[in-house]
Amino acid sequence: MVASDAGAGQALLLTHDGARAVLHGGGEAALFDLRDERTVTLLPDGVEAVALADAGPWLLTGDDGGRLCRWDIADLPDHGGRPGPAFRFPAHRGPVATVAISPDGRYGASTASVDARDGGGDGSRPGSDRGELCGWDLASGERLWRHAGRPVRAGFRFAPDGRTLLEHDHLGVHGYDAASGRRIYSLDGLYNSHHLAISADGRHSVAAGYGRLAVFDTATGRVLREFRDPGLVNALKLTSDGRFALVGLTDQEVHVWDLDRERRLRVLGGHQGPVFGLALSADDRYLLASGLDSVRCWELDWDHTWEPDPAPGAGGGPGAAPRRER
Repeated sequence: MVASDAGAGQALLLTHDGARAVLHGGGEAALFDLRDERTVTLLPDGVEAVALADAGPWLLTGDDGGRLCRWDIADLPDHGGRPGPAFRFPAHRGPVATVAISPDGRYGASTASVDARDGGGDGSRPGSDRGELCGWDLASGERLWRHAGRPVRAGFRFAPDGRTLLEHDHLGVHGYDAASGRRIYSLDGLYNSHHLAISADGRHSVAAGYGRLAVFDTATGRVLREFRDPGLVNALKLTSDGRFALVGLTDQEVHVWDLDRERRLRVLGGHQGPVFGLALSADDRYLLASGLDSVRCWELDWDHTWEPDPAPGAGGGPGAAPRRER
């Protein structure tokens, strides 16, 4: 097993080539080279949010000083001592809460609470859970658009084509045009989703929260199917073909779901506390699961005979059987 102390990790991200992982938590972000176990610390403290580009070497971070930094991951291991970002610019007056980056690294999005100097006249009250959502040109640092009164702790994901930005939180899922900020659709009501994943082809997305999984059309927001997962969801990943979902739960388990058949196929255990982060290699062969106690690496056998888990809450059962835990 490949393991390291994870602490109360808030994010675990894997690069598109599967060679490096980014672990964020406690105001720090670290880059792990999975080939030689080398670690490069990006910043000693103050990192509030991180996001990786799906199709390139770019990492976006937001700090407690309101700055956004774009990092070239491919170049970081070559730096001696403390590495510096490829580009840094001031974005908000207060600490950055969340960030997202488009697959090609062209666009970014971020949220932050409003500063008392802003007055809150646009619907965002200083010190509240509402603030501003901004879109950025990451080559120039230019702000492209701004929405006030948005949830500060909402999550964000860009669609694979980089043209659509999805916002998700306890209020629902909202789709925006990445260049203009125009809202395209909203899924409200029951779709209170703390975690969201988008298929590699961008055709459908999966939202998870409060024990519910919902599959919907990324372009239109139309709900295709929905079903319940027996647990509180902490993390969510899709396989490259978009057929299977891996769900990390507070009860120390990772569940594997067949989204087409709406069946749970496998339960992966081993953690001694909640699972906070999941990352899949590009070929779906390796799964990294980050918990309070460790980071665990599973080698998955997708050629195993698929049979549904017999009952919710049952441990093991056939399905996406791990060949071994490393």
